[in-house]
Amino acid sequence: MRQRSLLGALLLLLGGLLAVPEQVPGQGAPAWAPSGAPATSQPPPSGSRVIASTRAPLLPSMDGPLRPPDDGLVPLAPLDRVAAPPPTGPKPPLQQATYVPEPAKGPPPPKKTKALPPPAPIKAPPPDVVPPAPTAARSGSEGMLSLEVFGPAEAHPGQAMSCTIVVRNAGATAIAGAHVEAPLAPGVRVLSSNPPAQVVGDLFSWQLGNLEVGAVRRLEIVLRPADAGEVVLRPVGAFGIEGLRARVVRPPFGATVTAPETANAGGRLLFQVQLVNNRDVPAQKVVLRALLSAGLQHPQGKEVEAELTGLAPGEARLVSLEVSAIAPGRQVNAVTATAFYPDGEQKAQAQAVVQVVQRSLALKLDGPRTGAIQGEIDVRLEVECPREASAPDVRVGQYVPDGLDFVSASSGGAFNPSNRVISWALGSFAPAQRQTVTFKVRGRSPGDWGLPAAAAAVGMAEARATHAVHLDAVPQLALELLNPAEGPIDVKGEAVYELRVSNPGTVVATGLTLVVSLPDGLEAVGGNGPTAARVVPRQIAFDPLAELAPNRDAVYKVRVRGLTAGPGRFRALLQANGLPQALAQEVTVQVRATGSSTANSGQRPLLR
Repeated sequence: MRQRSLLGALLLLLGGLLAVPEQVPGQGAPAWAPSGAPATSQPPPSGSRVIASTRAPLLPSMDGPLRPPDDGLVPLAPLDRVAAPPPTGPKPPLQQATYVPEPAKGPPPPKKTKALPPPAPIKAPPPDVVPPAPTAARSGSEGMLSLEVFGPAEAHPGQAMSCTIVVRNAGATAIAGAHVEAPLAPGVRVLSSNPPAQVVGDLFSWQLGNLEVGAVRRLEIVLRPADAGEVVLRPVGAFGIEGLRARVVRPPFGATVTAPETANAGGRLLFQVQLVNNRDVPAQKVVLRALLSAGLQHPQGKEVEAELTGLAPGEARLVSLEVSAIAPGRQVNAVTATAFYPDGEQKAQAQAVVQVVQRSLALKLDGPRTGAIQGEIDVRLEVECPREASAPDVRVGQYVPDGLDFVSASSGGAFNPSNRVISWALGSFAPAQRQTVTFKVRGRSPGDWGLPAAAAAVGMAEARATHAVHLDAVPQLALELLNPAEGPIDVKGEAVYELRVSNPGTVVATGLTLVVSLPDGLEAVGGNGPTAARVVPRQIAFDPLAELAPNRDAVYKVRVRGLTAGPGRFRALLQANGLPQALAQEVTVQVRATGSSTANSGQRPLLR
């Protein structure tokens, strides 16, 4: 009996073992269950998305291209491999993945395929309705934007990995213009994204628009790493708060005033007043009152009043008010309109501001700054109209001072000797038009002389410009050369010539320089005068004399010696500051060859 009992137990045990189904290698729990959890027949939680499975897939072949999972997403264009910028600030919630390096190549694997170990457990994204997040990536005065990243903790090189960025408005008010962007890590390629991301370089981003309180947006992205290492996904969010919301309603009775921003002084200015009856009952009449600032003028004065007929319900009427701009500056027209209804009256106020400018022509004079007595001076005047307006009846006047004499003027210019003014009538100028006139004067008196000019047009301010000319004072010098009384000079004989420089005028002469040139038959021996002499065989030059006062003389003496018989020209040249040209004197010198040359040799007095 005991043996039968043991045999029966063994048979029962063997039957139980035979009843266990055979498990396929590489299979485990259902695909939606987390790794390490018991397999059940329950469906996955509502709103969650399966990112990885406990069933370890075989490593796909590296011979052909990898394909993303068939989830209906449109693949993006491949991106260049560009290094991502270094992260800044605290790290966002991110599940970092560490790659398992590929095994080194060895002998061919056995025929039996062995399944890879299952990946590490993942953090599933939350459902669409989530409680407020404890932290925020970026916040405004009342808005708060929360970012969370979900994905696998590990992936394999060349294998697609799906990640989810959950964007949530965790604040107390709606936010506007939500924007999320994330840089790509080196060697990582984006296969697809949902919704489609905008990709610029190594940066992909999403424009999410407005998010109400508690709203959630899911951003799906499929990545493929190329090499073993670490994939870092750090999204950054930005947004603006909703701001102010205010209702805009029409008043029962309204008035607006429009006018140009600028106006010319001296011109006309038009104001447009629009009256609107927004009530469902007619206005019996409207009284309009305009108060003008000091720079605006109307025939009625500074206060202009008008009574208008009534306005029907919804009617708008335009009333024009033309005034004169009499002064530059900021000018204001303040309008008060009163509408009379059967049940009372309604007032509306408005104003328009106009900047009145005093436009003028541009005038420029151009000419030399210095001149000489009796020398002619050419001057040019350029007149230009401003770009903002035309200029009617342009006139130019040029004054000629007493120290200058009028010589001529360009076409259309007329000189009036009584007031010493040259005038031109140039007609009307278009905006930005330019015209040039010229005149010529002659220096008469030394000194500094101003040439003031003016240009004007109707409705514009007068433009003025001045050009100054300096006329140097010219001394009245005289040069006298005295021939020796002894007559001809004998060969080897000597003679003394005297030169006298006088200043008979009223102006001090400065910088006087005297140079004596000798003919071939004479030889320079020496010189004497108020300044030192430099002697060369054919020339005697005296150093400059600083000044020569009026009614004073300066005497120069030169000693010469006869070399060869024959005639020649003895020439003296005087220069001074302010002289239009040098003063020159010449005498004829006769050198003779006679036996009486000893009588003249050495008998001349020495220079004194």
